Amino acid sequence: MAAVNGTLIVLNDSGTAIALTTSATLNIELDLPDASTKDSSGWAKHILGQKSWSVDLDGLADFETGENVDDLVNYILDRTQVSLEFEPTGTAFSTKGVSYTGTASVASVSIVAANEDTATLSGSFTGDGPLARVAVS
Repeated sequence: MAAVNGTLIVLNDSGTAIALTTSATLNIELDLPDASTKDSSGWAKHILGQKSWSVDLDGLADFETGENVDDLVNYILDRTQVSLEFEPTGTAFSTKGVSYTGTASVASVSIVAANEDTATLSGSFTGDGPLARVAVS
């Protein structure tokens, strides 16, 4: 298995890369509700519950209209959902690979403007419905 340079994996909003992202994390979870009983002999048991997903991102803040700060803040203010794609790019993935897509809501945006430092942005998306796994061809 080959190592993959994280720079080749991008977070897209409706087909357009979110500007100036320095990192993105795709989180996929499965709720495991407790199903232990007195008959479990002291061992924990669980059932397979609901699936969920989210994406966290960090990047440099860009205050131009239509760039990352403006878009992400407007998604919250306007209560707009987005079509997210977490996918590999470049020739290394031209014939094989997988991407993940789904509809999500922006759950939070944080803008940090430290003295004499680069303004940064962080945010999180919460998936609404299924996360689809799509073969890259």
